[in-house]
Amino acid sequence: MMLSFIGSQGQDKLSSQHVIVVGAGGLGCPLLMYLAAAGVGKITIIDHDTVSLSNLHRQILFTSQDIGQYKADIACKKLKLWHPDTELIALTQRLDSKLARYIAHQADLVIDGTDRFLSKYILSEICPVLLTASVVGMGGYMFATTPQTPVSVLFPEIPSQLPNCSDNGVLGSVAGIFGTFLATEALKILLNHPKTILHKLIRYDLNSFHFSISDLSSIKASSPVAKLPSYEYITSLDSIGNGIVIDVREQDELRSLKHQYDDSVVYMPLSSLDLSKISDIQCPILRCQTGRRAENTALRLGLFGTKADIIRIVTSS
Repeated sequence: MMLSFIGSQGQDKLSSQHVIVVGAGGLGCPLLMYLAAAGVGKITIIDHDTVSLSNLHRQILFTSQDIGQYKADIACKKLKLWHPDTELIALTQRLDSKLARYIAHQADLVIDGTDRFLSKYILSEICPVLLTASVVGMGGYMFATTPQTPVSVLFPEIPSQLPNCSDNGVLGSVAGIFGTFLATEALKILLNHPKTILHKLIRYDLNSFHFSISDLSSIKASSPVAKLPSYEYITSLDSIGNGIVIDVREQDELRSLKHQYDDSVVYMPLSSLDLSKISDIQCPILRCQTGRRAENTALRLGLFGTKADIIRIVTSS
């Protein structure tokens, strides 16, 4: 309250704000801790994942006793112990287009702390302001954007193989640094601070200490891009209607899993996937083991220009 740009009025304003955080992982944990500690009045946490042992070095809200439990639930319980005046809500479901549309205008600020490109693309098209970051290894980036500069403008193409913490690793403290960056910028945006990273992209490599800021305002002025299709998760293939299931797992992977091949499924390994062969399918259902590769394929298909109004995603289990 002694800070000149906050004071008692700013503190009162924070207590009336609602922030939605997508992802309670390496970025989300320190972000949530600082938002609650700063006095943000209401925080909704969206995360469908559960705590695992490999998370603990960077996801500092959790302990080994929490393994197997939903991250969003555990985060809410622990934050409530420290900050009982904060209203905390947990949603343990994957973020898709339907959920994104539901939450987009319910909060004063939406923050994406996931390592999934799909959620960033979906949210950036509909949220009045989206604050997001991503980390891997020893570095990462952060930016804040509006629907006039969606992520599809900043990243019009994504590689078929995307680095992420699960596959490539990250130093826990690096995630902590960027999570703290997110919290600082979130508070500045909520308080209408005159200098924020809105329409700016920050990159920081802690190996070389290289720090850069890019102005995105020129991109903001460019012509709008075509809207992406809707993305939806389904839990089973029992009632798929006219949908065509496309399995993007590799042949060696399927053999190692002793997968029973189904004549009604189209098998297209991600490593050799030709998007042009599936862009005309009206009701594609993309499947892999965990959903991550199916998500990336769905996003690539949407950016490629599919004729489908909705792309559904399902895991093999």
